[in-house]
Parts: sequence; C-alpha cells; structure tokens
Amino acid sequence: GPTIAWGSVVLPADLHARLLVAAELYQINQLKSILEELEQLGGEPGLLARHLDNMLQTFNMEAIHQLIGAIRHD
Repeated sequence: GPTIAWGSVVLPADLHARLLVAAELYQINQLKSILEELEQLGGEPGLLARHLDNMLQTFNMEAIHQLIGAIRHD
C-alpha cells in the first residue's frame, strides 16, 4: 500500500501520552488496548495503530517508543 508519512498524523494529547508511557514501561497489554482505541479513530491514526500493532509482533519496543515519540499531538 501507499507509504504514510507518520509526521502528518496528529493524535489526541491524552492518547499520545498514554501510548508513550505504556511503551516506556513495556506494558504490552496496555499498549494493545490503547492501539484498539486509536484504531477506532479511523483515518491515519487507525493506520498508525495497525502499523504499531505489527511492530508489536516483533517486540521491538525501542522502535515503537521512538515512533510514538516522533508523532505529533494536540
């Protein structure tokens, strides 16, 4: 599919903060439940949720944390 420039995605600030904390603390289940919320938003946030979910399969938490940290939020 098309490559999404994640730099254009803007997340709700509370959701972004919770994602960041869950990634920092390696809370996999917490992360998954927040990603489900994110997917409900649809659009680019939904695509980002699916992308992060795929990354979770490899447990590359450092990459996940870096990506979340780079995402803009309101």
